[in-house]
Amino acid sequence: MIRNLIVIILVVCLLVTACQKCGSPSTYQHDGIENFSTADSSMSLCRKLIPEGFIDEFDYIEADYHYRLTEKSMGYKSCETIIMYFEYSDEVYEKAKSYVWENMLLSNKVVASYKNYHFWDNYTNGTGGHDFPYRFSRVAYNDERKTLVFIAFDVSVELFSEAALAEEDYGAFLEKYYGEWYSFDE
Repeated sequence: MIRNLIVIILVVCLLVTACQKCGSPSTYQHDGIENFSTADSSMSLCRKLIPEGFIDEFDYIEADYHYRLTEKSMGYKSCETIIMYFEYSDEVYEKAKSYVWENMLLSNKVVASYKNYHFWDNYTNGTGGHDFPYRFSRVAYNDERKTLVFIAFDVSVELFSEAALAEEDYGAFLEKYYGEWYSFDE
């Protein structure tokens, strides 16, 4: 009897410990333009984030890429954020910008603006603005800084309340989810 009770207590302790580990957040992250991969995203957000061959097509002054997937419980309560940006010289910027508009399926109007960045929904990878603010992909440009910015965002149903910030205050949303990697200041 005591032996059975000890076994039951041990099993319960193991289950509780395992469940606590399952509930702790895990993060998968890639940083740096050299680490960009179309296979990074669990929801294929990276696949058409930029036009194929775009990184090598135009000489940039500065560029960077950041991908983060945070899962709070084995695939549930997940948040995926992606940003890639390119700063160009005057001569290259207009060519790169035209190339994006010619080779991507973008919305027919600006869907948001923040500090001289104008955002267009990117429908190339099947996300665009259909599921905004929970899952979307956007392209932005800033003519003053000669910069193109590509972002994508996906959040699971359990975290929809976090995505609501994108509807309420798009600038605050950008700062919260992308501010550690990129400054949208003019």
